[in-house]
Amino acid sequence: MESNQPQLCVAICETSLGALLEAGKRAAEFGDLVELRLDCLSEDDFGSEQVENLLREFSVPAIITYRPAEQGGSSD
Repeated sequence: MESNQPQLCVAICETSLGALLEAGKRAAEFGDLVELRLDCLSEDDFGSEQVENLLREFSVPAIITYRPAEQGGSSD
């Protein structure tokens, strides 16, 4: 990626890891970067290993965020 070129980041907010993976793969077809919003997940039983494996599935760079409610997120 050249720094002077516009970049598109696609934010993904899904309630399950499986849905997050599928939506992220679709987003990677159109965006230069994928944001995986963990605050949207309804699953409580995911760990760092699952998230690391998820990140390896994308053809573009990905970032992970966990937004609190005061920043427009879904967490308390």
